[in-house]
Amino acid sequence: MTGENSVFRIGDEIGNRFQVREFLGHGGFGDVYRVFDKNLQIEIALKTLRSSENRLHGAGANFLSEARKQAQLRNNPHVVTIYDHGELEHEGETFPFISMELLTTDLKKRMNGQRLPISVSCQIAFEIAEALVAAQQQNMVHRDIKPQNIMLDVNGRAMLSDFGLAKIISDAADGNSTLFGTPGYTAPEQLLLNTNISKADIYSLGCTLVTMLTGGPPLNRRMFSLRAYLPEAPYALEKLISQMLQDSPDSRPSAAQVSQKLTQIIVAQKATKTRYSPNLKSVGLSIGVAFSLMAGGFVYLQNSHPSWQTSASQHLRSDAKAMRQNMRTYARNSSSGQLARSTYHAGINAMKRLKNSQTN
Repeated sequence: MTGENSVFRIGDEIGNRFQVREFLGHGGFGDVYRVFDKNLQIEIALKTLRSSENRLHGAGANFLSEARKQAQLRNNPHVVTIYDHGELEHEGETFPFISMELLTTDLKKRMNGQRLPISVSCQIAFEIAEALVAAQQQNMVHRDIKPQNIMLDVNGRAMLSDFGLAKIISDAADGNSTLFGTPGYTAPEQLLLNTNISKADIYSLGCTLVTMLTGGPPLNRRMFSLRAYLPEAPYALEKLISQMLQDSPDSRPSAAQVSQKLTQIIVAQKATKTRYSPNLKSVGLSIGVAFSLMAGGFVYLQNSHPSWQTSASQHLRSDAKAMRQNMRTYARNSSSGQLARSTYHAGINAMKRLKNSQTN
């Protein structure tokens, strides 16, 4: 990938430290490159201001402010790690830079225009909520939560990136005189330039969660119903999203509450998927074996001890009918009923053999 208007070219060595290997893309205020850091001896992502932005008054200071804000959260596993920041000299011009953890896949690219499974969506939202918990502890509002600003590592772990619009607020009523954000993900109070923006990120995360589940942000948040799109979605998830998309910031949950609710939903989803599987395998196979043993046992009793035929057959038939009823229940109720159904039909065949052996 090459950037037609990018400042640096593949092979350039910047500041006798960074060797450019690939142009990754344009950010909100600059360009991002894959470079080799001679000091760290690893590949990293290098973000620099473009020449036009670099000449704007105060642009460099604002750019480096992004790094300092993000660096405050460097110990959080769900925030992209900042390695260094400062200024570099290249061909007689000074460029502010931020060097950070190299991640090349964002959530938008991961989705590729498709919806994500409920379990994956909830896990990613949970991890970003954890990042927001740390941000709130630093009185920080990101102000631009969206799929493009959520990076994924090779294991699928989500990390929040691009703190270029982040704001440190002294309290919930700090000023907000400029419109920031991305259409479809911006909280109502940001659009209205409201002073209370402390929970704007919760709204944006709610929109991002809806995007993962349905393919796009809610067009009408007041009329949005998750289960209208996904009937299989848990009621608890629909309720949480509704709370996150409330017009009033005071009616939205905190980041910690969102994290807690998503944890409960994730655990419940896993429990639902595995509820029948262990019992189905152990009980289903046991019943199948039991049917076979019962049929064989009856034949043995009939041939070896004819006097036992009547009493033994009555007990065996009674036990077999009870097991057949249990297996029918498993086949009807289990989400993984294929094994149960096959074992059930095997039991029916065993019953037929039992009946035939009695009449012969």
